[in-house]
Amino acid sequence: KMAGAAACIAVLLAACWAVHGSAPTLPVTVVDIRDHASHQVQMAVLVCSGLLNRNASSGGSYVLLKDDDVPWLKNLVTDAGIPTRNQTAQAFVTLCLTTFADGRVIRYNYTAQKAVVPNLVTLAGVLDAVPLEANSPWANTPNTNVVLDVSTEWAGFAAYEATAWVYSRHVNATTGMSLMDPGFDIHDHPSDPNITGDANLGLTDYIVKARLFNFYLYNGCIPLTKEHELMIKVTQENPWPSPIPVMGYDDSHPLFGGDLFEAETGCVPAHNMGQIASDGFNNIAYFSRAPAITEPLVQNPVPVAPIYNASETYVAFVVGDGDNLNYLKGGRRQWLEKRTQKCAAQPTYEGCFPLLWSVSPHALRLMPDLLRWYYKVAKGNAHDYFVLPPSGHLYAYPAMMSSKDQARFVAATEHDCFLLNTSATVDWEWFTTWPKAVNDFYPRYTVNHVVRGLFAVNVPFVLPTLAFPDGENYRIVRNQGSGADDGAGTVLFKPKSWRGSTCTSKESCPTPDALAAELNGLKPGSVLYIYMTSDGGASLDLFYQLVPKLNSHVRVVDHNTIVQHALARG
Repeated sequence: KMAGAAACIAVLLAACWAVHGSAPTLPVTVVDIRDHASHQVQMAVLVCSGLLNRNASSGGSYVLLKDDDVPWLKNLVTDAGIPTRNQTAQAFVTLCLTTFADGRVIRYNYTAQKAVVPNLVTLAGVLDAVPLEANSPWANTPNTNVVLDVSTEWAGFAAYEATAWVYSRHVNATTGMSLMDPGFDIHDHPSDPNITGDANLGLTDYIVKARLFNFYLYNGCIPLTKEHELMIKVTQENPWPSPIPVMGYDDSHPLFGGDLFEAETGCVPAHNMGQIASDGFNNIAYFSRAPAITEPLVQNPVPVAPIYNASETYVAFVVGDGDNLNYLKGGRRQWLEKRTQKCAAQPTYEGCFPLLWSVSPHALRLMPDLLRWYYKVAKGNAHDYFVLPPSGHLYAYPAMMSSKDQARFVAATEHDCFLLNTSATVDWEWFTTWPKAVNDFYPRYTVNHVVRGLFAVNVPFVLPTLAFPDGENYRIVRNQGSGADDGAGTVLFKPKSWRGSTCTSKESCPTPDALAAELNGLKPGSVLYIYMTSDGGASLDLFYQLVPKLNSHVRVVDHNTIVQHALARG
């Protein structure tokens, strides 16, 4: 009844606007739950935000879950002239239950059912219902209808049983896949951890809005387990695109300072998955209300590459981790703001040397206005450029994929390059697949000549990469199959990571003095790149400490120049 009344009001308002002018900008509902909101309250608010943000005729909702939500509210809402109205969690969920959720409730017991919280979020999306405990402050909201009581229906269920239950009934109502760790303590017992924490619920609003199939099988990628058999079934029989984009994050089974299956590609025999790192990222439901970017963004014009000089050494700096949407929301924003301050204070080569920022192509559709903010700020720095992150369209190991999935992956990556207005991508590959990458995968990029630079990273990074001739920092990839090739080729750069200056590895964590000595001592004419990832404590300041220590013959250049110099050197 309430939904019908709302529809009638909308018709009347539309008629008035048709007579008196365009519709006013509707206010964005802002709900602040940063002050110690329980996980039960967080879930209810985020589910309701996902449901409301489906409605294009509303103003939408924006949830303040973490402090990094505040500056984006200012930049993308307040500064854009969009009105806001503050609402308490209590009032917002009450409104949700009486209007856009239409009273639909899923009953559960959070304390007893932590392991199945990810599956519960899937149900909230496909059933358009709000998960509430029996003692919830909203339990007695008028006209509520318990559409499913998982506290009894799923009594005794572990993640495996809940995932199988939801999959068998609802997979065809979902549009994609996501993973949400329910709170495993992987550091206590990496192979068989207990759930001692809570799920990071931030992504809930988008999972609900987009109706993603959300789950978490800790041993889903371990062969000879029942969880692995179910994972194979889920990834083979579904209505999703291939390779499958996986939202969230898989932090199971840590190994070599990383997470063994974080890229997802090695999880199942089909090798048909790749990650969109987004664990805990809230407000994508709101950000994705804006129309996706469909025309190329404008970034700083790439200068014409100077003539290659064999007496000089050329290096490009790539700021890594841009595939992780959380970095774009938080840490990388701070880095770019600091970079802007440095370029303004010293607009010379030493103060504003060329710098390449990796950025997720999924920001084009998931948070287009946030991405435009990055491009606008970077353009003011004159020497900042954007490249695709690992490994192009998805964080994946594409050399593992089938031929058909590789073709789709390359096409998607080339389209991303077109829209991001770039010609280079970072590419991570599993250490055993380099021969296949070099011989079968990389030549695919030489057909259309959209991607000209490939900045490689080996996984695990501690192992050597054997795909490059001794003493060489790159190799030129030629087209070995059908299709046009003008002989220019695509340049694949040898992995060289800089993870920080205080971690234990001397090779990947040198001090600025040590790295400067290494670069200064290279044979003149060398061409290489450095990939900075902050998992070892690296920061933008390290680049600024490094550059003044470089000899005059060592030049920092952009992604186009580094490729042209490598091709000229041969």
